[in-house]
Amino acid sequence: MSEKELRYDGERMARRVKSLRADLGWDQEKLAEEAGVSKDTVCSVECGRRGVTLNTIVALADALGCESVDELVFRSAPAA
Repeated sequence: MSEKELRYDGERMARRVKSLRADLGWDQEKLAEEAGVSKDTVCSVECGRRGVTLNTIVALADALGCESVDELVFRSAPAA
């Protein structure tokens, strides 16, 4: 795999989910409701835990208004 290829980064996705959720003024419970997942699932994603399913990633991306899953998974969160 070349350096230019994208790689999944759970920590990066965790930061991105937290950032987008904060921008919307949502707590974890609201994001869970909008995405149709449990609050524990949102917490796991935001903690960067492994084992997040593609279905969960897609649901979160949709709920957060991302145009694609790539926007959630591969782009960095804005610098704090």
